[in-house]
Amino acid sequence: MGLFSFAKKKQPKISTVTTEKKKTFGIAFAGGGGRGYAHIGALKALEENNIPRANVVSGTSVGSIIGSAYALGYRADEIYEYAKEVSIESFSYRGLLGVDKLSKLLDKDVRSRFFNITRDSETIEKIMTNFYGKKAFCNTLSEFYTNAVDLYTGKEVILDSGSIAKACRASSSVPGVFTPTKIGDMLLVDGGVLNNMPADIIRDKCDVLMGLDLYHDAYTPAKNDNTFEVLTSTVEILIGNARIKNHPICDILVEPELDKFGAVQFDDDSKKRFYEEGYNAMNEMMPALKELLKPELIITEVKK
Repeated sequence: MGLFSFAKKKQPKISTVTTEKKKTFGIAFAGGGGRGYAHIGALKALEENNIPRANVVSGTSVGSIIGSAYALGYRADEIYEYAKEVSIESFSYRGLLGVDKLSKLLDKDVRSRFFNITRDSETIEKIMTNFYGKKAFCNTLSEFYTNAVDLYTGKEVILDSGSIAKACRASSSVPGVFTPTKIGDMLLVDGGVLNNMPADIIRDKCDVLMGLDLYHDAYTPAKNDNTFEVLTSTVEILIGNARIKNHPICDILVEPELDKFGAVQFDDDSKKRFYEEGYNAMNEMMPALKELLKPELIITEVKK
């Protein structure tokens, strides 16, 4: 044995620790007038399946109205009852006076009468304020964004501060149905003109992004060449193109088949059909959503 001896260096033990990281969840609510009852049905399905409230929410037009109420913490039943009370189906071309009545009105004398039926968009703001008060974006439980289009620049504008009711008013100011909304130096109309399902504005803010669309079959051909049919078909083409562009960036897409019902009518049975279709469509996608929302497992090596 030599003068010196060396003890073997003790090697550290390595063990692994597994932790779970919850995924952030985002929902984009599309525009679509009275079809918005389907959004509420989808929310009811989420509640019944104990899906955690989304971390971030975006919405356009009626999607901003439903989405903002959800972001503020309202339950599906509360939203549904108020939506029926104020008739959200009237927030569109087809729902303005009822399809048949509006068609006849436009055919009679378009130039003198069409602009007389345009309503002050302040009506929307009052409706929202009556429901949830003078809430601001900083009051939401989920981060909330909506969009509109500035007529002065022709560009999309993202609204994320100030009065939620006024922002929803701007996002829902359907051209020809409601007057534009003035905010600062902008003159704003319905966000669906350029982006009818604003999933892109929250894509980088969540791990799992769900799009709630309202137009499964995209486009209904015009029945004839009268002014009403030409107008509504043109709008549907524009909205369709502004809607599908964000489909690919969604991790999951819910598209209730609403076209089979035609336009939403003012009776409760019609509203219920749209609500139930949204509920059923969301439940069909529930297994896929639950799988996507499973926590991420993180394995870390620990030396002892």
